This record gives sequence, structure tokens and C-alpha cells, in this order.
Amino acid sequence: MNFVENINGLLDRRTQSVRDYVNPLVSDSNNFRLYQRSIGGVAVFGGSNTFRGENDINIRNWRVDSVNNLVKFNYFETWVPLSKGNFFMEKAYLHFYQDDDEIICIHSDPNEPELVHGGYKYREYKQSPHIHFSMIKTDIKKAHVALCSDNLDSCLDNLESFDFSMFYHIDMIKKEIIDRI
Repeated sequence: MNFVENINGLLDRRTQSVRDYVNPLVSDSNNFRLYQRSIGGVAVFGGSNTFRGENDINIRNWRVDSVNNLVKFNYFETWVPLSKGNFFMEKAYLHFYQDDDEIICIHSDPNEPELVHGGYKYREYKQSPHIHFSMIKTDIKKAHVALCSDNLDSCLDNLESFDFSMFYHIDMIKKEIIDRI
């Protein structure tokens, strides 16, 4: 099991890592907050630069103003209970939007189970930080373009290695895609 953490203080520990990810992206880093919600026993952390209210638990709908005024983004993580007080990271998802249309995203499902899909095992593609080209209007947008398949063990070795990998790839997307829109 990758990335098992005690829930006590998890929000505080993850806040700095997530801030490191998004600081190059966010228009006002002083205005970015990471909020925690419990949804069906799952701990969900979502970033926003405007608090959306207690009733808005659908963190996928939250948007953050980016350095490019044509692009907004959304970041969230889900942590699933494993044992008393311990949770594991299920998802770390970052989505970019233009005119409320998703254009590209970087995901990681570090504890994706071993499944066969389409005649091949795609676990390592989903566990690795991977890109979806959402703006493509065919099934290609569902492809998992893995960014760490050649060094997956190193990427998933510990949460710090994972954070470093995410930071590196998010920075690449910013420089190569977001800054060019």
C-alpha cells in the first residue's frame, strides 16, 4: 500500500506539499487554501482561492484562478480509511479548464489495483503521474499517458518522492501548455 498516513494532522502536512505544487500556477498564492471534507468516510482535500461554502461538497466543481487569466484549475486528493486513524492516498488529481471546458489534467492513482483492461495491465500507467488530453474529443482523452513508468518504484517509494515528481510534472505542464494558451 502506497502512502499510508495517520489522519491526525494530515491536512496540515499535505497543505505545504500542495502549495508547492500550485504556487507556480495560482494567480495569488496568499489567497489559495486547502480544505478538507469527509465524503462517505473518505477524506477529500481540495484547493480553492475562494471558499465555496459548507454546502458545496463537490470539490470537482471548485476552481482556482491561474497565472493565465484564460485558464482555471482544480486540485484535489482523496484519502481512504485503511485502519483505525490511518488512510491511504487513492487519488491526486489536477485539472485545467478554459471557458469551463477541461483541457488537460494530470492524475495519479497510486494504489490502483492490478486489473486487466483492454487486454493489457495498465496499473503502472494509472499509478504513475499521468496526463489526460481532455480537449481531444475522442476516446484518446481517456488514455493514461504515464510520466514515470520507467521509474515508478522510485516515484512511489515515499510521499516526498511522489511530491517531487508531481511538482516537476506540473511545472512542465505550466511551462509547455498553460503559458502558451
